[in-house]
Amino acid sequence: MHQRIMSLLVLSLCAFAEPDRATVSSSQHRNPDSELEAKIDAYLAPYVAHRDFSGVVLIARGDDVLMSKGYGMANYELGVPNTPDTKFRIASLTKTFTAAAIVMLKERGMLSFDDKLNKFLPDFPKGDKISVRHMLLHESGIPNPDYEATFCKQLTIDELVRSLARKPLDFEPGTSDKYSNGGFLLLAFIVEKVSGQSYERFLHSNIFEPLGMKNTGNFDPEPIVSHRASGYLPAPGPDKIENAPIRNLSSSVGSGSLYSTANDLFRWARAVRSEQLYKRRALPYPFGWGERKHLGHDCLEQAGITPGFRSKFLVYLDEPVTVVCLANIESGLFSRWDKDLPAIIFQGKGKVPSSFPEAAAVAPQRLSECVGDYQASSGLNLHVVERGGHLFSTFNDSPVRTYLMPTSEKELFNRADYATITLSRNSEKRVGEMTWRFDGTGDPLKFVRVEKPQTK
Repeated sequence: MHQRIMSLLVLSLCAFAEPDRATVSSSQHRNPDSELEAKIDAYLAPYVAHRDFSGVVLIARGDDVLMSKGYGMANYELGVPNTPDTKFRIASLTKTFTAAAIVMLKERGMLSFDDKLNKFLPDFPKGDKISVRHMLLHESGIPNPDYEATFCKQLTIDELVRSLARKPLDFEPGTSDKYSNGGFLLLAFIVEKVSGQSYERFLHSNIFEPLGMKNTGNFDPEPIVSHRASGYLPAPGPDKIENAPIRNLSSSVGSGSLYSTANDLFRWARAVRSEQLYKRRALPYPFGWGERKHLGHDCLEQAGITPGFRSKFLVYLDEPVTVVCLANIESGLFSRWDKDLPAIIFQGKGKVPSSFPEAAAVAPQRLSECVGDYQASSGLNLHVVERGGHLFSTFNDSPVRTYLMPTSEKELFNRADYATITLSRNSEKRVGEMTWRFDGTGDPLKFVRVEKPQTK
């Protein structure tokens, strides 16, 4: 499923720490590569100028940090720049830590990958068929929490588990696979049940503290966290961005609840590659990560999306290269990082955009013809509204709105995903269909106007 839709159906984490003066430990070295940094600067410059990127990029080879640099602002209203010590919500990068916690408990003989969920939750429906392995591999059929209903609520892990138990499985465990934040929430519960510690305390004592990750933790919107970035969404007007809604991440525990810095994530990459905390190579699959090939190189990859933030984490295995990219503007550039940054690193060149779509002057009447409710064949609902003379869309009941910029009377552009939207008008001169084509992805997604969205 397309990344933006995944982020709206499965909303997942906010970033700024006290500057860590010991950012590079004795086993890490600053070994700047000025030529590489200049190429990354040239690649990112038009995106930064267009307000399509703001964040931090870290690239390392072995223990040498070749570049670690902030771009744009951690807070645009206060004029605070991003630095390598800025703390970002890392969303699904959290899964790499949750899976590691489970593997560490397994290596200590405290659980088995074949243990069934009913061993830890006796009353969970079909818990006798759902294994720990199923949840690690997204083969459990466990649905996601109701993120729209819990967007601003502070919930306990017990409350979340009870809510998941009331929802039917998406499929019989082990018969299919579907990305499941709900499964990783239950893995976090298992960590607590088996270890006797809270999920956050277990991560701190077993991962963060041993690795010196002083600027990583579980996101909570209420405490003051120094050097934490604010999140932004694309918007109309001269600023080109607006504040993203702040989501309470308690419903994303285990799946997307952490914040971190580029420097701390580099520490984590080195530990994963070197098997400092657990035996990665003994696993049948690198749980919590995606196994990829980039330009012929073996790579572990994880990406994160949450309102106002996007992140990408690449840990190469055949060469000791680490790439961390954390952003606090939700932009379609996200879909290009894992192609363009490795191309610069391994091939010396990356694709720099020659231009960006610009807003066209479209009559207000033509814009109003787009307003309404639409539905895809999958049952996904799209709502298009007009605010202040501009079009915005939301999926299902998500509180996160997306700016739809008109580039002509027949086309819109969504900067959050670099999605081109073709409009087809009906006999009533209203838009009857919207066809979304996402940057770098496969088949387009077609939405048809409905009088009232139907649930499926």
